[in-house]
Amino acid sequence: MKSSTPQNSKKARKDFRTFSNPDNETCWLNSCLQLMLALLDHSDQTFQAEKSELLRLMISLKNSGGMTLNPLPIRDLVMKVERKRIISEKVAPDNRLFHYYGTSTKDIKKLEKISEDSTYGQQDCKDFFICLNENKKQWQDVVNLFEISTFQKTVCQSCGGTQSDDHSEQHSYLSLDCPNQDMSLKHLINIRINEAEDVEGWRHEDGCRVRTTGKHFKVIQNIEKMKFLLFVVPRLFHTATGAMEINKTKIEVNSEVEVRAY
Repeated sequence: MKSSTPQNSKKARKDFRTFSNPDNETCWLNSCLQLMLALLDHSDQTFQAEKSELLRLMISLKNSGGMTLNPLPIRDLVMKVERKRIISEKVAPDNRLFHYYGTSTKDIKKLEKISEDSTYGQQDCKDFFICLNENKKQWQDVVNLFEISTFQKTVCQSCGGTQSDDHSEQHSYLSLDCPNQDMSLKHLINIRINEAEDVEGWRHEDGCRVRTTGKHFKVIQNIEKMKFLLFVVPRLFHTATGAMEINKTKIEVNSEVEVRAY
């Protein structure tokens, strides 16, 4: 008896991006690039002919079809730019990124030597996005894909009036403190972004001038027009002894999330 299903009827094969890991320590960057290339997949942004070096590399990876992708050119670029930032901005050891964290040299040749003489090792994924933010003048076309503006506002519990800080801040991402217990991303965004922070002893200077408890919010400007929002949950921290540990709390992504507009 012949099957009623045609022999050539097969489920459509899905193509998944895969990255090489030639040095066995670049998976931290591969996870970042999976996110960045997915962002390009869904972006309707029109880019100028004169693209930044980072964007050109990202587009090249995106258009590479079913090939296994090599992340090392992007790794080398972000490391080179970080070395230049350290020197030009006299970055303190504790504010340096990647494996330059904690180094004190102010000589770019010595920073290059650090990379030549040692393995890069596993890095904190967060540093990739901090690097984007710190060097956005060079990579503005990439940062424009998800840059947001925020401002602060506080609601007075005495008169109900609102006091806003008109000074907006630019961000490439929103940082969410890692919780100490397992929870969903939806719940984490609710408690870190949507819900107000109580500020005891706050005074409504622009209104009733009563000292009370203020309800403080960080507000994303024009949230209804945003296509992408990038959230970073820092997990790597330094203990009192200087050792590095990872917060392994589970954050489940299992539903749509809501970011409220105020």
